[in-house]
Amino acid sequence: MKKFLKAFGIIVLAAVLVAGGYYMGTQAGEHSIVSALPHRTLEQGVASIKPDTTGAPEQAESDGPVEKADDKPKNESDTNTATEPEKTGRTVVKTDESAAGETWSNLEEYSCDLFGNDTDAKIVLYTSAQREGDEIIWDDGQNWVVEISDGDGGYYTLLDKYINNGNVYFEVSELENGQKAVNIYLKTGAGFEVKQYTYGENGFVEKTLYNLGTVNTMYSSIPDYQ
Repeated sequence: MKKFLKAFGIIVLAAVLVAGGYYMGTQAGEHSIVSALPHRTLEQGVASIKPDTTGAPEQAESDGPVEKADDKPKNESDTNTATEPEKTGRTVVKTDESAAGETWSNLEEYSCDLFGNDTDAKIVLYTSAQREGDEIIWDDGQNWVVEISDGDGGYYTLLDKYINNGNVYFEVSELENGQKAVNIYLKTGAGFEVKQYTYGENGFVEKTLYNLGTVNTMYSSIPDYQ
């Protein structure tokens, strides 16, 4: 009986030793396999356990705070609501010769202080239509001149124009500042225009007060010259 128990114990001990050896060999094999894998494979394995953030919005890198549309500075032209200054047109300078011909007809004239020097200047309206006695022989069109004589051999020609089927008129008025102004009315069958002339440093400055544009005038109560 003792021999039997001794033999059984030897068998059990041998089985335990064999099992332990097998377990240790398996672990050593796994460690050797892991150490043999490339580092990239290991990193991919680690990355695979990171949370998925592909659905989250990305924020662009910026050197400073994001500028809102309302925060942008406005250009000066965006806030400038001032209107364009009124254009004054040409300046009529003095010449030493009258624009009217010697045979032209003097239709109207008026004298007053236009220069502000207490000396009267003469405004004259001329037409190239010839007189026969007290009657003027009008053509379909003629030349018209409105000029100012300073009484010292100088002339300011405000208007020198050929007009077809029309007439020219002038008036002198005193403005609110006391300055004298010459207004010229130009009437044709295709329009009506008013220009104003005031004396300045270099001559008479022209300004358009009214321009009807191109029209077909059907009737006008403004009298024609006879």
